[in-house]
Amino acid sequence: MTDGSKTNASTSLPGWLVAGIERAGVLGSSVAGALVLTALINAVAVVGIELMGLPGYSERPFGGAMIIVIPLGVSLIAFYPLCFVVDRLLKAEAAAERSAEKFRALADGSIQGICIQRNFLPLYCNRAYAEIFGFDSPEHVYRFGSQASLAPRPLREGETFRPQGEKRNLLSAGSVFPARRLDGSEIWVEAAVREIDWDGAPAVQITVIDVDERRRVEEIKNEFVSMVSHELRTPLTAVEGSLSMIDAGMAGEIPPEARKLIRIAASSSNRLVRLINDILDLGRIESGAIDTRLVPLNAHAVLRQAIEAITPIAYERGVAIEVQRTDDDALILGDRDQLIQVLTNLLSNAIKFSPANGHVRAVLRRHGNFVRFDVSDDGPGIPDEFRGRIFQRFSRAHSGKGASGTGLGLAIAKLLVERHFGTIGFESKAGHPTTFFVDLPERRRDAA
Repeated sequence: MTDGSKTNASTSLPGWLVAGIERAGVLGSSVAGALVLTALINAVAVVGIELMGLPGYSERPFGGAMIIVIPLGVSLIAFYPLCFVVDRLLKAEAAAERSAEKFRALADGSIQGICIQRNFLPLYCNRAYAEIFGFDSPEHVYRFGSQASLAPRPLREGETFRPQGEKRNLLSAGSVFPARRLDGSEIWVEAAVREIDWDGAPAVQITVIDVDERRRVEEIKNEFVSMVSHELRTPLTAVEGSLSMIDAGMAGEIPPEARKLIRIAASSSNRLVRLINDILDLGRIESGAIDTRLVPLNAHAVLRQAIEAITPIAYERGVAIEVQRTDDDALILGDRDQLIQVLTNLLSNAIKFSPANGHVRAVLRRHGNFVRFDVSDDGPGIPDEFRGRIFQRFSRAHSGKGASGTGLGLAIAKLLVERHFGTIGFESKAGHPTTFFVDLPERRRDAA
């Protein structure tokens, strides 16, 4: 395994020759040790027999030979287990070397950049990682040393990303953040970070994919969508307002059948306005136009405000909201409005997929170094075929009460949670209730 603290002095020799020399050295050392052990046993045996003063022992037939043969037999008996142990060690070493070769082959052939770090110092990295960050080779990465100034933003700014030996996922796959190349230029990468055990001590494995070009294409597309959305929102808002005024009788009395049609048109226009607003929000978040102001917040207060905002909808649909709090004093760093938007979306979905007279449960608790918000429904669960795209844009699962919404709520929630250096996920089985959770790094009071 390539290591930043070591250099290979035998890189000019073929690998098979180097391995053969090393194994021959181990075996030779073992045989030499066994011969020395044999000589020592012989010497001790001869001296012991002589000191015991066995009368006439050496003068007996074959007596002199027995002084050599008996200790030699004892030493051979001792030598066999030693050879067995050496053989097992050589086989284990060969298996470990084969495993390391497979890892190197997989890692070096991957288009994903992989780097193992401890306190930002690289212990191992592959060629893709070096190329993404502008290095000539993995050896150049090792010589450069600390990766703190180049790492994706959450690693540079988050205390949570110090390994604790818990082997947890610190950053879920699919999270996109800015990082820096060796020359100081900014690059956008899709990053995943998890704790691992490396040489008997906690370390961090960072996996990155260069998404700079993909992001530029998406920005062009988002600019176009935003422009069209802006142009559509003003007339649609006017249409929605006009329909609402007609429905309220401000334009005079209308027949019941016409009122029914007007309400259908008003509901559809309202849905289109919400869709446009969500598209614009998504574009602003992705482009960085929406600023995330991280300040210390009481997690319970944020959850309470989200529940207060969604209670009228729950009452209208006949769904009760139950709150369980085990850690009311937990602090987080966050933007209050954005976190309320995330929790309101999860609560709204849970209400939508719960039956009448059902229950939605909101739980606040500590989860390792994180504060976890759980939102559970009484619904039918998430279909297996839908789970892999649940956080994608315009993805909607159908409930028994009919699907509604724009299909952008969870995509927006995921982006906002990632801007808080957190993770969002769910636990669900078809036919059983679903629990969505949001994990945010806890703000320790001694750091506040």
